[in-house]
Amino acid sequence: MPHSIQDEFDNHHFKAQTWNREKFIAGAFIQCMFEQCEISECDFSEARFSECEFKQCTLSLALFRACKLQQASFSDCKLVGIDFSAAHPLLLEINFERCLIQGANFSGLELPGTVFRECAIKESDFVNADLSGADFRESSLADCLFHNSNLSKANFVGASRYLIDPLINQLKQARFSMPEALRLLEVMEINVEWT
Repeated sequence: MPHSIQDEFDNHHFKAQTWNREKFIAGAFIQCMFEQCEISECDFSEARFSECEFKQCTLSLALFRACKLQQASFSDCKLVGIDFSAAHPLLLEINFERCLIQGANFSGLELPGTVFRECAIKESDFVNADLSGADFRESSLADCLFHNSNLSKANFVGASRYLIDPLINQLKQARFSMPEALRLLEVMEINVEWT
């Protein structure tokens, strides 16, 4: 059933719900739990998610235009084709643990300290994003785009498959682990040989 503009959910637990092309425009979700939900092509434009948790959910092609994501956390979720850059930038706070994130757009966002721990992130855009102090530990970052990104003090220990150009991204005090840290030299066409 489509939800109207007036809907507000406070401390609600959504379990095993399936929403396809629903409109939650300007709805409010406060301290809600979404568990094992299938959310496809839904419109959350101008909605508000405050202190919400998504666990074992699948979100694909959902719209978050001007949506307020305040302390929204995703764990063990699959997120496909989500344009987070369209979300409202004020008090934006999102965190991800053990998620599959594919084709997401984080470009231009202020996301200092954001957690992307133990995630498989594929074909996602981090251009012009402030990810200072972000936690990418144990994450795979295949075909992700970093350009003019602030990655200072970010933690990439145990991360893999990233291709980050240190000449066009800020990496001051960022942490990397071997042997993956050698990938930072790939863009400069430097070959390192172990002797």
